[in-house]
Amino acid sequence: MKIKKCFLACPLGNQNSEERDHADWLLKRLKNTFKGKEIEIIRADKITLQGCINKQILEEIISADLLIADLTWPNPNVFLELGFRYAIGKPLIQIIKSDHKIPFDISTKRTIHYTTYKPEILEKDIFSFLESLEKHGFNSDYESLTHFYRVETDIPGNTINQSSIEDNSILEQ
Repeated sequence: MKIKKCFLACPLGNQNSEERDHADWLLKRLKNTFKGKEIEIIRADKITLQGCINKQILEEIISADLLIADLTWPNPNVFLELGFRYAIGKPLIQIIKSDHKIPFDISTKRTIHYTTYKPEILEKDIFSFLESLEKHGFNSDYESLTHFYRVETDIPGNTINQSSIEDNSILEQ
């Protein structure tokens, strides 16, 4: 699997806030990690298209080859984006600063712990995941949640099914 686009789900906060400074730090780390790999990094605040930002974010989450979710601050938007990614069963990486606690419901998923004073460790761990993903593919522990909940296509107005998730045609609906 060749990674071409990565969506970064992280708390953004307001301009000049601790959260925004951290989000910018994290974006720089990913750019450094992906240097030479031609991977586009998408972050919600960097989407500049006109229209509904919520729809655009979901489209980016669906079409991205990889989602990286920073769980450092408990942020509803990040958890929504992560949950959506779990639901479609596509590759994701959870990361969190070492001095923060992972919420119980997602604590069983492998998570990269990092510190800001040794960014090279975070970069190495993400790079190792990328190499493994490109070499072996992605094996979701959950596959797609549609396997569990059986998305019913006979419900009026429901056009989502497993194949539309897998081939990104869900975006055309």
